[in-house]
Amino acid sequence: MLFLLVVDVLCRMLRNSCDHGDLSELHLKGQLNDIKSLQFVDDTIIFNKAAESDIINLKLILYLFKNFSGLAINLSKSNLLYNGKSSSKGATLANILNCSIASPPIKYLGFPLKRGSLSRSDWQPLLDSLHYKLSSWKSKHLSIGGRLVLLKSVLSSLPVYYMSFFKLPPWLIKNIDRIRHNFLWGKASDNIKGNNPVNWRTVCSPKASGGLGVINLHLFNSALLSKWLWHYLDNGVINLHLFNSALLSKWLWHYLDNTSYVGRVLQLCPPL
Repeated sequence: MLFLLVVDVLCRMLRNSCDHGDLSELHLKGQLNDIKSLQFVDDTIIFNKAAESDIINLKLILYLFKNFSGLAINLSKSNLLYNGKSSSKGATLANILNCSIASPPIKYLGFPLKRGSLSRSDWQPLLDSLHYKLSSWKSKHLSIGGRLVLLKSVLSSLPVYYMSFFKLPPWLIKNIDRIRHNFLWGKASDNIKGNNPVNWRTVCSPKASGGLGVINLHLFNSALLSKWLWHYLDNGVINLHLFNSALLSKWLWHYLDNTSYVGRVLQLCPPL
């Protein structure tokens, strides 16, 4: 808690510097201009104009923060993400800050961040983590009940963090289902078809309906994304003005299927 209180001072220093003209405005849409940094524990993203004067002033602000708080900025572990046409300018700005220059996607809180949609290579670490979990297990030495428990508790929970923020592409869901399917039935082949005791659709059905209660990734992904719709409709939870302009208009409409129930509800919502 004490660390968060101190770091909050850095956020206020950045905002005050923008108000006094030491840091330039980013000229973004609406209240997005009010976002100068994103802070979660010790992970910080600072948004700054790609100008040498702004970078120098930012460096001074970081040094001032270090001097009065005692919290040093580890520039060797910091990266500058330059969004511009001149690659040499990005290297120059990174040299001023004494940090390395990064290229998208970068990771923040475990998420790959980049402009546009994620490619197959960006999703590959998720598939690798599933294969890594499987490599430490011997499915043939486990009963079907043991495999089912591991499938529900581990293999099906690994993608949940991603599913809370991203609409998983169909090819990724198919690959994850293939991994889960083969582990459940103790298969080494990647072929999901064949003589299986129970159809996969039945496996992903609720127990009350005769299934095994394994998570249906497509439905669960839509349910997790729908929580943002709940925040939008529940006026008492958060400040909706910034949420509407930053998330709903730019993100929900793109990733949620407008032909679904959620999409139809969104179409009935008042315009932003």
